[in-house]
Amino acid sequence: MWIRSQNENALLDCNGFYFDKELAQPIIWGLPAKSTYEMGNFLGRYKSEFEANAVLDMLAKHTIDPWERDVYGNPVFQMPPKGFMEGEG
Repeated sequence: MWIRSQNENALLDCNGFYFDKELAQPIIWGLPAKSTYEMGNFLGRYKSEFEANAVLDMLAKHTIDPWERDVYGNPVFQMPPKGFMEGEG
């Protein structure tokens, strides 16, 4: 799945995603699609675990639902900005 990083500095092909719950502002990492090691790539930083989980839900829906992927148009998922969920987290 192609992902544009939150800061728009990277376009990455990722097979999986995770974030570290121990951080005050969780960072979502993408696992490279074609790699012999499991080093994650920075995708975005979020205000809270709640907001990071919402982004993971968006990624899951984009991966599963062909209409969300927009297979006939742009298949790239743009990471939302930090604080996109006003009043949450």
